[in-house]
Amino acid sequence: MLVSIHADGAAATDHGFHVISPARLAGYTDRTRARSARQLARELRDAMVTAGFTRATYTGHRGLAVRSDLGTLNLAHSPAAMIECGNMRNAQDASVIERAAGRAWIARAIADGIASYLSLPRRPDGVAAGQR
Repeated sequence: MLVSIHADGAAATDHGFHVISPARLAGYTDRTRARSARQLARELRDAMVTAGFTRATYTGHRGLAVRSDLGTLNLAHSPAAMIECGNMRNAQDASVIERAAGRAWIARAIADGIASYLSLPRRPDGVAAGQR
């Protein structure tokens, strides 16, 4: 899997995290296993919420977004998700990201999301069981 970790740069009044999974693009996201990528994004989102982080107020839906314009996701050779851990233009988000303890808090949540994703039962084709 690929988990790409970032901090966003939206308007200063916007705050929170969001997780991006790739849109289905024939010939590009076939190898990302788009269904598995969506499940990875959900597990990361759920772990961030459980850890106490706020979902983005400015993009996505309930902390999740799907995009077709990111080469990092479109050209991955495995399930892929990108996490924007907060908005660096928002003073509160930036204060968490800039502190070592804040980054450790984020890292633990991401690790929990990855562990949760890896523990999901898989079908023979590698897709998480229960996915359509």
